[in-house]
Amino acid sequence: MLAELKEEFADGVLEGSEEGNQTTLTIRPSLLLDVSQHIRGAGFEYPADITAVDDGESLCAVYRIYSVERNHHVVLKVPVARKGGRLPTVSHIWKGANWFEREVFDLFGVVFEGHPDLRRILLPADWEGGHPLLKE
Repeated sequence: MLAELKEEFADGVLEGSEEGNQTTLTIRPSLLLDVSQHIRGAGFEYPADITAVDDGESLCAVYRIYSVERNHHVVLKVPVARKGGRLPTVSHIWKGANWFEREVFDLFGVVFEGHPDLRRILLPADWEGGHPLLKE
């Protein structure tokens, strides 16, 4: 899977590795939709998790997509700005991404452009304390 994705999206793959039944790629944000549509078309139909990681210096959205048929995971890591970060929604590609994106929005502040219902999912609607999983 790694070779296929590197060949198809060479200009946008920043890092890549493959171990066992998992392919991990760090990609440019501008390629998120194209890569997502490509792997969906290749049988990766289940978004097992979408989250973010803040290491104190940078923020990265992490998409773990699974193919039952292949018994294989693709993990997409997408760098995003810590303040005012924006990514396109993938909820039209995988319906199950809807609530995951809402959780990342709520806890990290990443705005998913085009999301059908981007509002808080865990914290109260009137929460004013920022985004609790950002290391600020």
